[in-house]
Amino acid sequence: MYEYLKRILRSHFDYCPKEPYKLFEELSRKHEENLLIDNQVESSPVAQRQLILLSNQSNIEGNMKEIMSNLLEVNNLFEQIGISLNKEEIYWIWLLMKDLLNEKANIEKLRFWGKIFGLENNYYIVEADFNSCDDFDLNDSEFLKYQEACTTEEELDDSNINLYRQVPPELIGEGVNRKIFFVTTGIDKPFIQLPMVTPEQIRLSRKIQQFFTGNLEASVLSDSNFPGVEKHLLRAQIQRISACTQIAPKNYFKIPDIEDEDMGEETMDLNSTNLDINDTYEGNKLEDLALSNGQYWVHYVPYIYEQGRNIYFYQEEEKSSIERGPHLLTSINEDIAINELYPAWSIDITSTLVPEHTLVYVRSNRWPGLC
Repeated sequence: MYEYLKRILRSHFDYCPKEPYKLFEELSRKHEENLLIDNQVESSPVAQRQLILLSNQSNIEGNMKEIMSNLLEVNNLFEQIGISLNKEEIYWIWLLMKDLLNEKANIEKLRFWGKIFGLENNYYIVEADFNSCDDFDLNDSEFLKYQEACTTEEELDDSNINLYRQVPPELIGEGVNRKIFFVTTGIDKPFIQLPMVTPEQIRLSRKIQQFFTGNLEASVLSDSNFPGVEKHLLRAQIQRISACTQIAPKNYFKIPDIEDEDMGEETMDLNSTNLDINDTYEGNKLEDLALSNGQYWVHYVPYIYEQGRNIYFYQEEEKSSIERGPHLLTSINEDIAINELYPAWSIDITSTLVPEHTLVYVRSNRWPGLC
């Protein structure tokens, strides 16, 4: 509208017509024609994709509660703290996720991870647990290059790989590659699988602060010589965010029973352990969960070590310099403060007027925008 008004005023000032209303009518008619053409061009692929999704009866009627939660219900909870997506947007994402489940039969669990804004396009990301990796693309060039560098004894051109090649990547289904992520930039675009991530990509992503473009194949402009393009950086940042911000109420999860009597929690690698839901969990009091120190909230996603792995890789030359990270189910009140001034988390409730219906929310201050 602003451009339209600006064009009309400029035409009147430039030509000074004797009957300005006629020029106004002519410009208005051309503007409406151009607007109609633009809308048809933009909406055509979106409308076609919507018809395809709606024509698939399993997307509309399919009961997939065991595989994925009702995204509309989850979004309604987030609406109460003011960070939700609009209902139309979340509905089409929900249908896209159902369509993905129809394509990938080996997905065991599917969860909407979140939305990341980009300069050209936005990323809608889903997280998948799977039964087998037969239906996934595991041939990412950067991952294979790094994996080869970890097994060869020859000197390579890339000095960064030479320096860190003794730290092997975690394979599919393990550590930072335990889950598979899919991303799309809109409902007219299919979900694309993101590649597996290497320790080097995670390590170097900590040095990069830049906006995503929304183009998965865009170059990463960085002094750190990041190995890969934007899809690799996106995958690394997703893993860092997941490890830092996914929390649960205290006692909701439990460490599984240890079969080996000689192995205790201090000697076993908890980061390689799958947590069990505590069957005896009865819930925590609202006032406890709302405590500002966060002592009733714990991390349930493994910590990422400085070397870029969930499961620490011990090297021969390491003796006393082995990195010690927080265990699983560590309380968030032990998280390091931001710049030694601000707490890592903000905790509050949605309403003080209706306590029986209020919700507690925890917001990350290290990764703003994440709850």
